[in-house]
Amino acid sequence: MDVALFLQRWFGDGNDSNLPPDWQGRPDFAKLRAFLEDLEVASERPIFLPRINGSTRHVYAVAFKAPQSRRLVESLAAFVGPSYSHFDPVPAVLRRDDPLEGALLDLGAQAVWRLSVPASTWQQAWAALSMLRANWISRPWRESDDPMPIGRLLRDFRLALVAGDAELSARHLEQIAASGGLDAANVAFLKIRRLDAIGSRVRALDLPEVDDVLRMRLPSGVRQILLAAVHDRYLQEASVRLDTEAAVEALREHAQYLALRSGPRVVHQAQALATLLVLDRLYPTAIPHQVGPDLHDDPWLAALTGTLAPHVQAADAAQPDIAALLDEARYEEAWRALDAMEDGPVRDRFAVRCCLDINDPERTRAVVERLSRRDGSYLASVLPHAWLREAWRRHAQDCAGYATAPSGWITMLQQAAAAALLPAVLVGLEDLTSAWPDPARHDGDIADALAACPLDGPGLSQVLDVLPILLQRIEAGEAPKTTGTVLHLLMLSEEYSAATLSALSHALRLFLAAAPDPGTYREALGALADMSARLVQARTADTVLDLVDLIAAGPEIDPAARITGCQEFLTRLRAFAGRLDAAQLVLATTLSDELHTGIAWPTTSNAGPQASERRARITTTVLLYSLQDHVLARVNSALDRLFPRITVHLSRELAGNSRLRDQARASDVVVIATARASHAATTFIEQHTTGDVVYPRGAGSGTMLDAAVEALMRDKVDRLDAG
Repeated sequence: MDVALFLQRWFGDGNDSNLPPDWQGRPDFAKLRAFLEDLEVASERPIFLPRINGSTRHVYAVAFKAPQSRRLVESLAAFVGPSYSHFDPVPAVLRRDDPLEGALLDLGAQAVWRLSVPASTWQQAWAALSMLRANWISRPWRESDDPMPIGRLLRDFRLALVAGDAELSARHLEQIAASGGLDAANVAFLKIRRLDAIGSRVRALDLPEVDDVLRMRLPSGVRQILLAAVHDRYLQEASVRLDTEAAVEALREHAQYLALRSGPRVVHQAQALATLLVLDRLYPTAIPHQVGPDLHDDPWLAALTGTLAPHVQAADAAQPDIAALLDEARYEEAWRALDAMEDGPVRDRFAVRCCLDINDPERTRAVVERLSRRDGSYLASVLPHAWLREAWRRHAQDCAGYATAPSGWITMLQQAAAAALLPAVLVGLEDLTSAWPDPARHDGDIADALAACPLDGPGLSQVLDVLPILLQRIEAGEAPKTTGTVLHLLMLSEEYSAATLSALSHALRLFLAAAPDPGTYREALGALADMSARLVQARTADTVLDLVDLIAAGPEIDPAARITGCQEFLTRLRAFAGRLDAAQLVLATTLSDELHTGIAWPTTSNAGPQASERRARITTTVLLYSLQDHVLARVNSALDRLFPRITVHLSRELAGNSRLRDQARASDVVVIATARASHAATTFIEQHTTGDVVYPRGAGSGTMLDAAVEALMRDKVDRLDAG
């Protein structure tokens, strides 16, 4: 590495921190010199670099290998962390167009943490980093450090999705891909699930790997997302007019999506089923898809089924059409018909196809054993395509893990508590649990199973790994006992990662919406208050404000417990007032006043007079989208105080309409709280706005206000008065 060239780039444009030519011999650069000389041995230890832009100060902590990264994030939390910086344990996503971050990318950094450090603690932060560096040198990093378990990586990714955090989920997905714990196919499936969760499923059709994905055996959930995405892109307009002919013509030039017809016949998602019906019309099949009783009232599906040709009956009832039976998902009949077939590649090809459509470990093992008795050339005759042989290999491998897979929520939690869930089960939780009944139907039993979980060790870790899947299946207003127990378990997490904090807000929202009984309410808020000493830090301020906002806006089940819990959080947050930004101070002041806590907060001018003057000059238009009225009201009020010259539009529409279209088109910044938004509305906004669309880390007032302020303060959206 050319250290001199790198230093020239780092201390050049974009960095007000100066490095004079004679820095190596100057006493006033002695402390910094030790850090810069580490560049010569960068692969052996992490490096730490300063960056100053006006009043903003950052420390960049850089690791070069995955095990080194895992140790570094723990060291940063211990030595610098929340005491001297705003520390996010998730690595930063570097920007290639930034001159300094581009230099780090060229350096070969594996993971980078961008620590925001207040000017008041700048010297203390570097003193702490000196101790961290000395500790590292005395105890060198080991290449053999154990990798982070795939269950833990998936946990943070899924928690970020539960909270609707688009940016955080993207960062965790990068970590999963870099870990090597999942193959390329499963990483692609996670990308598709993520886009669906943040309301952008249509973008899955533009992924670079989508052509390969369409040739794979897809998990049922991923297949359904892609089918719905096809509908969003090509069939939406036709569905509004109930124009079946236009729908057929829209898909005629996209034969690649015919591959999505392979899979289970039963589909319960309306847009996905509509796509299949159009494909059935374009490419007639003996047994077209049928509309189930849960979707009989859908006029678009009724219009499509009315245009399909009648079923083609089998010519000879004595000779069952196995292909048709598989198309209709009549697997038991297909297996019986296979028993009567002559041995050979055709029979085994049907057997493999049947196994690929269902997760039946016993039958899969029988087919694997049958094929293993033949030589390799026989498998090639059964499965002539390489991609199909790979799909079979992965399916057989997955089913080996599913042999002991749980069959319901209770058994899953019991196996997790015993740390007995296999990696294949943890990877496939979405599809494994998709057919299970809603958790609300067994609220008490699930809560009891959660309460029986261990409070530490690998058992707790696996229970935390499966909690995101449980939370995804609970709707607001359901399962008060389960969501209350989930709150307790999330607070027992190994550390408060950004994903855990976002999920904590989401779980509290579900809990309060379920109107728990007074005893359960007091117990949950008391547990939150007891953990406030550990939870409340400068870096968690937005989450803390979200929690207080949720409790304040929630039902007054026990007014005394409600006030006590909020007071505890706000009192502890007041100790960090000097490190809060203007938006956080405004929201904290508003909440304190509403709750009559008597807590006095500094004025926003104390958070930076120059920033206050700049905010006062910004003239732009903002659209705030959320389904929570109190969030829209609080954020709107705070923005009015912070940016007196901007125009704010509010929307909580469930679907696109002319008013939402006009608001989207007129806005320079659009803030969408995806954790509470519908797919139809978010897709509609993205289609019609030309402004900067941003997604908060959560759906509460604190995180939404933070996202709005950050977007407004970016240079590219400033609308400064020329005078």
